[in-house]
Amino acid sequence: MATIRKRGKSWQAQIRLADHPPQSKSFSTKAAAQQWARITTHQLLDDHAAPPESRHTLASILEQYRDKIVSLKISKAVENTIINRFLREDFAQTSLHDVTKITVSAYRDTRLQSVKPSTFVRELGILRHCWDVATHEWGIAHEPNPFSKLRLPRIGGRRERRLRAGEFDQIAIAAKAQRNPYVFPVIVFALETALRGKEILALRWTDFDKSAATIRVRQPKNQHERVVPLTPKAMRILMDLPAVRSEQVFVITQCALKQAWQRIMRKTHIVDLHFHDLRHEAVSRFVEAGLTLPEVAQISGHRD
Repeated sequence: MATIRKRGKSWQAQIRLADHPPQSKSFSTKAAAQQWARITTHQLLDDHAAPPESRHTLASILEQYRDKIVSLKISKAVENTIINRFLREDFAQTSLHDVTKITVSAYRDTRLQSVKPSTFVRELGILRHCWDVATHEWGIAHEPNPFSKLRLPRIGGRRERRLRAGEFDQIAIAAKAQRNPYVFPVIVFALETALRGKEILALRWTDFDKSAATIRVRQPKNQHERVVPLTPKAMRILMDLPAVRSEQVFVITQCALKQAWQRIMRKTHIVDLHFHDLRHEAVSRFVEAGLTLPEVAQISGHRD
């Protein structure tokens, strides 16, 4: 149904049809608004009779995927960021009917001019799964999946960055100078447990067993809960935390921790060291201390 109304010095045409988002546009004359409304209404009705893949774009299924699937994931913050960035791409407005191996390959080549191969592979995984869901659960997309079996760029080896001589002392000084008193404890706890940053920030006091000197990780990345034994230093960290009434062990947000880490890196002039590298450092220390690989995997949560 089309509605024409006067808005100031212009005429606004608005169209509302079932199964279609509202359409509106302003014109200088009423006749122009009526003509646009008539033509657009016919186009929308014709589209409704077309196959589903002709009536949907990559953007439309990604938005649905983000709201219905990603919203239930632990990694929703990261995946939402990736999806929202992709939605700004011209390629996102492509009709599903026109998404083919050729168009996806062209997008890959263009995207790799501005991001690292590892970044593209992470984005591709989301697009591939979204298409599978749209095909098998929603009956919208077509087969075969154009994002599957795509030639991928070569990714460099795994990061092997470890703390170098004197770096921890620099980090400790800068971390203790941060306004939030939890920055330094989180860093030391990461080195003592090999927990991921998100796992540390998700810890609750109810997960801590003081008598057994363990803590339960209930929101791991791989969905497998585990009980992590605590070193004497990790125990001291927990016992020395500020006395605040909070269910959360480390009262700091992921955003605040990320910003604090960036400030520490700038202040110390340490380069190419990520917070996640502390996990690799911790695992390496466990091995060097004589733990077996199965023991280390049980602590760190690695599945292979």
